[in-house]
Amino acid sequence: MLCDVSREPDLLRKEVAVLKAGHAAMRVASHTLRGRVRTLEERVAKDCHKSHQPPPSEGLSKPKPESLRQKSDRTTDDRPGHRGHTLCLVEKADRIVPHRVERCAGCGGSSAGQRPNRVERRPVHDLPEPQVEVTEHQAEVKT
Repeated sequence: MLCDVSREPDLLRKEVAVLKAGHAAMRVASHTLRGRVRTLEERVAKDCHKSHQPPPSEGLSKPKPESLRQKSDRTTDDRPGHRGHTLCLVEKADRIVPHRVERCAGCGGSSAGQRPNRVERRPVHDLPEPQVEVTEHQAEVKT
């Protein structure tokens, strides 16, 4: 800012003092910002091998691993000779829950008197609720 020579010396001294205070504040802010930039640059330069951080902290810069397997046209369940993982039927179930068909799904007519063509059986294996069993011990006393 250009100074007017005709101003009084007191006004010039005040203006210089304000400019010096502003300059000092700018130097402090500049020093703080330089330290922050240095910290952020160091953080970006670190990876999981240098910083003892787990790999997910690398974020998007982490390279994706490529699979060495070749693609197949089969699904995972389409293996020759694979029997599957369904539950086996038992000879005699502890409880049987019938699911009867009362109405035709197509026309809505009653099918109560009609015998089923077949019955599909599906096992459900449940663990029973634990029960407390009380045992009384009786000791004989003889004289």
